[in-house]
Amino acid sequence: MAKRTDRFESAILESLNRLVESSNPITKIAVIENARFKNGRSVGKSTLYSKKNGQLVHPELNRKIEAIIEGRRKKTRRVTRSDSVVRLKRAMGELRSENSRLVDTIVSQEARLQEALRRASHDSTARSSYESDIYLLAKIVDLLTSGALDEVSKTVRRFESRESDNVILKELEAEVEDCMARVSSSKVTPVIQTTVYKNGIVR
Repeated sequence: MAKRTDRFESAILESLNRLVESSNPITKIAVIENARFKNGRSVGKSTLYSKKNGQLVHPELNRKIEAIIEGRRKKTRRVTRSDSVVRLKRAMGELRSENSRLVDTIVSQEARLQEALRRASHDSTARSSYESDIYLLAKIVDLLTSGALDEVSKTVRRFESRESDNVILKELEAEVEDCMARVSSSKVTPVIQTTVYKNGIVR
């Protein structure tokens, strides 16, 4: 009849082989947790170390496990290096696409801002509502362009100075924060990396 130590070592080695074949992450804990005796019973919380003094009880098993873990690490590093250029190009393409969409959004928002300004100048009864819309759009454009558009920045400062004690300003700022939070949680890179010239041309 096989000794318990022999059965334990056999269970550990079989567990190690299964992890290697499955390509799952290999750790000493995973090897032990997945180890089973021939009757299907788990080896339990047995470890490679003595519970009394912490010394290795199965040094040869430990060496085999560490050798396979290190071999897996080296193989992963080689694959990572060989694929890094491809992944980088793909990521750059995705970011360029995201930035392109964001720039389109900025241009669209600025167009809406100009239209709101035009309408406000001809309709005094709706001026208050238009001014709130103007501020909301201007503030978003100002943040997204990091203040690169002077006229937009001036519009923001004028409104904030005039409405500093008005509750509407706090409500509008909350809307702006919500919009910017959605932008921040996306994969978009900062617009400061995109050139926004003073004349409003975006490149």
